[in-house]
Amino acid sequence: MKGQEERLLTNQTIEIMMKTVTTDFLKVKNRIRTNRKH
Repeated sequence: MKGQEERLLTNQTIEIMMKTVTTDFLKVKNRIRTNRKH
């Protein structure tokens, strides 16, 4: 049971990290796109 809980926690952490990385990546992409217009 403990192993399952730990795996669940790890999956949640990875999901949160992935979401953060994705939003950061999109922000940078948007910034680059905006800079190209000028």
